[in-house]
Amino acid sequence: MESKKPFYFLVFLLFITGLGASIYRHVVHKVPLLPGERVESWDIDARISFVANGGPVEASLTLPNDPAYDILVENTTSSGYGLTISDSGGQSGQRRAIWSVRQASGEQTLYYKVTVTPSGESRLVAKEEPPIPGAVSWPVSLRSAAEQVVAEAWGRSANPVTYAREIAKMLSADDKSQNVELLLASAEPPGLFVRLLHTAEIPAKKVNGLFLEDLRRRQTLVPLIEVYQEGEWYLFNPATGAEGRPENLLLWERDNRSVLDVNGASDSRVSFSMLQRLRSALSTSVELLEKQNGSDFSLYQLPLEEQSLFKGILLI
Repeated sequence: MESKKPFYFLVFLLFITGLGASIYRHVVHKVPLLPGERVESWDIDARISFVANGGPVEASLTLPNDPAYDILVENTTSSGYGLTISDSGGQSGQRRAIWSVRQASGEQTLYYKVTVTPSGESRLVAKEEPPIPGAVSWPVSLRSAAEQVVAEAWGRSANPVTYAREIAKMLSADDKSQNVELLLASAEPPGLFVRLLHTAEIPAKKVNGLFLEDLRRRQTLVPLIEVYQEGEWYLFNPATGAEGRPENLLLWERDNRSVLDVNGASDSRVSFSMLQRLRSALSTSVELLEKQNGSDFSLYQLPLEEQSLFKGILLI
């Protein structure tokens, strides 16, 4: 009687291959293992308004850049304006939307709309090591106070993150020292925070984040500080002294550049509205697969007719 061992081995091999592919899809592409699973998503509208001077206008808006969120859909509303999405360069790969028009006058409104979903990645891994900051020039009236604050924080710290933690405590304390009060009288907390870290030759930069709250309108970006240590960026809130990433934070700008630039107009501003939704986990993973440019293949990337054909073949 012919042995059935090769047949059983083939069945086992196909089973392991299918199981491994399912686990890979679930871990890498967030394809759900069970039907009916739902995931959280956020619809965010950025409203840009300005008063055009009657000539050419160019408006440039920084687009969201956060590894903790995947972008599902993004579009704009800009009647009569040309639109370009460009990469502004920098270590974080920040993108910008640039609107332009030959002539405009009066009140103008542009919209950028984006839908994001949490990716599960909370770490801010640096693409490359940032350069050591150059020497910081302090005014004569502030030099002694800055040196004393730096020396005090340096003595209580062991690495860049603990040094930043000490600076955050000093800037947000209820009973601030005279040196800190003097420094705060001449600079805002975010800028002062970065200067004190640069004085200690620690790479740091000011970034802007958006706190996501359901049904909120006319929200603005909040300045935060990223501090570099051993291949990662660590977040600090200079206003409260809090360390770490809040759960509802979306980092919008990470290149230490202006969020909004408008040429040929005045009184420019940007505000944000947001809405939380629950959506199908399967449709979300399919949309993410469609946005990928790699060679990773999925049946869901095929047209519906071909999907049905392949499903029948696989069932047989």
